[in-house]
Amino acid sequence: MEERLQRIENAIGTLTLATTDVVNRTSTIEKIIARTEGNLNDLISIVASMKDYMTTKLDTKEELVETEERLSAKIEGVQRSVDGVYGLQNALETRVTKLERA
Repeated sequence: MEERLQRIENAIGTLTLATTDVVNRTSTIEKIIARTEGNLNDLISIVASMKDYMTTKLDTKEELVETEERLSAKIEGVQRSVDGVYGLQNALETRVTKLERA
């Protein structure tokens, strides 16, 4: 009977050690999970800021393209005006030359 009690006590001791080991491992796993969650949150933050940067850069690029188109249209208008003035100047010079000859 005493031998049985000894075996039971040994089994309880073994279970106690196993339970302590499980508790320790659980604590370690919880720490790893907490660290992983922190790293994941950092990564999410970085990706979000990259997305914002890319969206801002894309918006800026689109604005630059629109500005370039508007400037090109204005430059073309100025060139037409210069060509028009040049045409009028040539016409006036031609008239003056004809008048001087007459």
